[in-house]
Amino acid sequence: MKLSELKPIQKAKNIKRLGRGHGSGLGKTSGKGHKGMNARSGGGVRPGFEGGQMPLQRRLPKIGFYNKFATPVTVIKASVLNSFNDGDVVSHQTLIEKNLIKFNRALFKRLFRNLDSNDWSQLTERQFNWMYKKYPIKLISDATVVEKKLTLKLNYVSKSVVKMVEEKNGIIELIKTRTTGKTIKNLRDTKNN
Repeated sequence: MKLSELKPIQKAKNIKRLGRGHGSGLGKTSGKGHKGMNARSGGGVRPGFEGGQMPLQRRLPKIGFYNKFATPVTVIKASVLNSFNDGDVVSHQTLIEKNLIKFNRALFKRLFRNLDSNDWSQLTERQFNWMYKKYPIKLISDATVVEKKLTLKLNYVSKSVVKMVEEKNGIIELIKTRTTGKTIKNLRDTKNN
């Protein structure tokens, strides 16, 4: 090593030194002026404060509503039912296995987190109920006519689909979950849907 190769060590950038006398240029009031709210540490007004005048965010009208507690419902159409055979069960499991709906990967991992494989037979009633609650599915009608005898095990089914399925002697079991998420109710009554 030679003298010409020596370099000063890198050090942190000098911070602004406040209140160190008149000669420093930032003595006495430390750049905060004379008295007042902004002269105090922690002083100043909150964002959006306009000195007591009605602030902009209150002068503008409210628009829209977002329910942060709402669970998004996956909507599928009646045309999906034609990919099943007579006597098949249409449920979360069969729809996912046939790739007719995309299941949230994070939810799927949580559902099978204690299992070696995606074996539906190992799931408990509580785990199924959790899935029905977090991932509700609604079946709605389109121009398609259902011509097969099926068993529907979904959260919501539209009245027109109920009519088509019952004409073919199909079975509809609406899966309702309580807010506690502990029990499942299988209902044949479709009046509320």
